[in-house]
Amino acid sequence: MLNRHLNENEKLKYLEALEKNDLSELSEEIKEHTKNCDECFSEIISLYRFSKSINKKDKKNFFQKNRFFLLKIAAIFIISLSTLFFFFYEKENIKTFAEVEHLEYVISHHSFRKKNYNNEKKFFPKNNQKFKKNSSINFKWDKKFSKKVFLIIIKNSEKEIFKKKMESNKYTLEKHNFETGLYYWKLETEEELIFLGKFKIQN
Repeated sequence: MLNRHLNENEKLKYLEALEKNDLSELSEEIKEHTKNCDECFSEIISLYRFSKSINKKDKKNFFQKNRFFLLKIAAIFIISLSTLFFFFYEKENIKTFAEVEHLEYVISHHSFRKKNYNNEKKFFPKNNQKFKKNSSINFKWDKKFSKKVFLIIIKNSEKEIFKKKMESNKYTLEKHNFETGLYYWKLETEEELIFLGKFKIQN
């Protein structure tokens, strides 16, 4: 088995074999390599598809004159597709974990929280704590409140996805189905905010 990528001559031989619909003349090493190397095989297939679009009369001369150029074009095409994929993946990943400016401001300014309950060390999960998808999340705070208190969870798109009245000073969200991303959680009464924090869901 080859421990390298196919060179241009080997790729051209494979391409010519595809044109003839006969791979019997190819060495076993080349055939085995293309079974296991997606990069080489993709380049050859890209060239093959391109060749099918050329007039049969001109095809042979065209490839003889431009075979190395075409191989390079195929390689550039594959690299470009890979770059685009990673670009859009990274862009979506940034959006998924983007912070909400006005919520971050509230988190960083304790004066916005209910008096006597602005010590974030008393609240769990801690800010930016990470959880795996489909895991359980334990929410906890240091005391019960005399008024009716709600636990609310919102996505960083500011869409509310969970709201529940709390009967004690802790709550376990069992095996949630939240998508990967940044979430904000808060405790509040009907009149005021008690606490605002955030956590992350990762794969």
